[in-house]
Amino acid sequence: MTIIGLVRHGVTDWNQKHIIQGHRDISLNEEGKEQAAALGNRLVDSQWDIILSSDLSRAKETASIIAKRLNLVVSSYDERLRERYLGALEGLSYEDRIQKYGDDWHAIHQNLELEIEEDEQLKNRGLEVIEDVQKLYRNKRVLIVSHGGLINQLLRELLAEFDSKIQNTSITILEKERHQWKSILLNCTEHL
Repeated sequence: MTIIGLVRHGVTDWNQKHIIQGHRDISLNEEGKEQAAALGNRLVDSQWDIILSSDLSRAKETASIIAKRLNLVVSSYDERLRERYLGALEGLSYEDRIQKYGDDWHAIHQNLELEIEEDEQLKNRGLEVIEDVQKLYRNKRVLIVSHGGLINQLLRELLAEFDSKIQNTSITILEKERHQWKSILLNCTEHL
């Protein structure tokens, strides 16, 4: 049976300033690096075989810090694990969004002019990775370092009880029983 650990990247300056990152390639800040190191230290006593990551810097850095602590190398950097593409909203703070689109800026999310990636597209690319992991790494323990938007969308699809928001450097561990995924650990940040 394949066990999958989903990890959200460490915090960035943009996370702290509530600036939308999306596909923008933003690095971890010092706190984010410390968070990744804390998670790596937490995972050192558990057995993980493979680490996969989004190809964006904040996830790559998180994966690299964890991999080093676990004496592993990151097996691949997959663009399918990127955050949701948020088009014209990327790079905008909360205040910028209100100024540019008004108080009801969130409703504009459905506006095609913003070129925001649809939930279905985000979900499908995440599920493709999960399917590939099950085929390629049968009976392995696989850590996947990605982004809040993608992980949230995946968990809404895979777990009936999920209705939360993934925290920076949280870990969620999933296993599949018969044809259904269940969580062994959900959105856990005890290491912080």
